[in-house]
Formats: sequence, C-alpha cells, structure tokens
Amino acid sequence: MLTSPCALARKTLVACVAVALSACSTMPAYQKPTVSVPAHYAGAAGWALAAPADTQPRGPWWTVFGDPTLNELESRIDVSNQTVKKAVAQLQQARALVDYQRAGFFRTVTAGASESRFRTSQNVEGHSLAGKTVPDYSAGLSASWESDLFGRVKDATVNGRQMRLQARPILKRCASR
Repeated sequence: MLTSPCALARKTLVACVAVALSACSTMPAYQKPTVSVPAHYAGAAGWALAAPADTQPRGPWWTVFGDPTLNELESRIDVSNQTVKKAVAQLQQARALVDYQRAGFFRTVTAGASESRFRTSQNVEGHSLAGKTVPDYSAGLSASWESDLFGRVKDATVNGRQMRLQARPILKRCASR
C-alpha cells in the first residue's frame, strides 16, 4: 500500500517534532531572587547580627568540664562517628553523580572480539567440513555521541555540582568536631 507524499511529509514532521521535544530540558534557568533584608533587628535592644564560626575548628571543648568519663566517651565517638561517615558518603555520591552526568558530554566507543569453535557431524554427506573442527572469529567496533542541543546534560551536571558543593561544608563541620 502506497502513501501519499503529503501523508509521508506529515508523519516525518511529527517524528521530527517528537525527537526534538524528547531532548528538551525541563529545568528553568536559575535566577537568584532579590530579598530586602534590614540591616539590624529592630525589635529589641541589645540584639546584634550573628557571626557564625562553623568553619573554625572547635577543638576538645568537653575538657572544660574536667570529667574523665566524658573525655573517654568523646575519644570513642571520635573514632566511629556516624555523622562523618554519612557526610563522606554524601560527598562521594555527589562526586559520582557529577562524573556520571559529565560522561554524557563525551563520545562512547566500544569494541569487542570473540572466538568460538564448533565441530560438524561426521555423518553429513557431501559436505566439505564433515567431521572437522571449524573456528569462528568475530570483531566489532561502535562509536556514538549525543549532542547536547537543548542543555539536558548540562543541567544535570549543574545539579550534580550543586549537590557536591552542598556536601562539602557538612563534611568540614563534621571533621572539625
């Protein structure tokens, strides 16, 4: 059954639109919101801006209490701190996610080779390979690359980097305790 050129053109157009839309990024471009923040807290006297020192090493603060039991417990916690293990795992996961997403930018090349042997039956008449062992060799090579026309791979990489950047301060806070 033959189709008209107009129907074929319509089907081709629908297929091209479907392919183009499948690569679209659904992530909007990030715009930093503007927020008006007062310079000082005006509600009560004596209030001042906070000056957090999360990046400063805290040292052994518990020694102030002079309790040997507390000192021993803290030394045990320091060895097997689950929070540090969790923060390290989150950082490793974020790094792996960035590496995985960045892999989409690069070409993929695969190669393979195989060898097998088979023996034909001796009962085959009129066949030149009857009763012989025959080797079979094969080799293959393929290459592929997907262009990032609509920013899908770039957006995923940016998200992975943000996760990695968020995990670093958590690890630093845990390590300084």
